[in-house]
Amino acid sequence: EWKLALMDEPISGLDSKGADLFINYIKDWKENKRSIIITSHESSYLDSLVTSSYTINNHILSRDNV
Repeated sequence: EWKLALMDEPISGLDSKGADLFINYIKDWKENKRSIIITSHESSYLDSLVTSSYTINNHILSRDNV
């Protein structure tokens, strides 16, 4: 059983069906107390799922209001 996953742009290139399927996997993993770190430019798919969100702008990391 894994506890932490690192994903870089996992939704990039997926159609809406594939993105929805991926979101369902994330919901399941979250219920099973697994942690996932995701980098993404498509945050609209993930906004409702995250417990923390950060933005990098001009080499500065800042926490977003979630």
